[in-house]
Amino acid sequence: MTLFKTKKHEYNDDEVKSVIQKTIRRGDEEGAMFFALELAHEGKPSFGWLRNRLKIIAYEDVGLANPDVVLRVSKAIDDMDFLYESNNEEWEMALAYIVLLLCQSPKSRISDHFQVYVKSCWEDDSGKLKVDIPDYALDYHTTKGNELGRIKNSEKGVDHFIKVGEKLINESIEIEDIYKKKAHKVWREKLPSVKEIIIP
Repeated sequence: MTLFKTKKHEYNDDEVKSVIQKTIRRGDEEGAMFFALELAHEGKPSFGWLRNRLKIIAYEDVGLANPDVVLRVSKAIDDMDFLYESNNEEWEMALAYIVLLLCQSPKSRISDHFQVYVKSCWEDDSGKLKVDIPDYALDYHTTKGNELGRIKNSEKGVDHFIKVGEKLINESIEIEDIYKKKAHKVWREKLPSVKEIIIP
């Protein structure tokens, strides 16, 4: 591995890249800002690396613990990038805001652990981790669903969708779905009557 020294304080650049994320994880905002500046002032390629890494950190180390911060950081990084490309040194103010948001936010690494585990299952070619398509997904949008008689605008198809196809886990209790029964009525009214059914 080729080592490069930073111009300002002569750190190994790979160590600077590593310490930025580790200090953010530990909430060390002064350390994180110090090393972020060290890297950003190395030049455009290093600034680009920092910009991308900060976006990844937001998803990897904050994520579900504070989705609002993930959105704020993403927007602030875009602003920082615009200021940097405009040769406006105020990009450092945006960087400071980003570092403070990330350091002070509640954190969770569940997104990283989740993708590592599920991707390992997806990549496994032995077949032992194969996930079968569940019955609730076999509606009129699928060939098998149609073979099972769950045809669009059929009684069986509508019943299957209402009972299992549109089922929500963790449905919000704060939003009353006043249109649910009305929509079900519309779907059922679209079913062909006995007279409309053409028997081959």
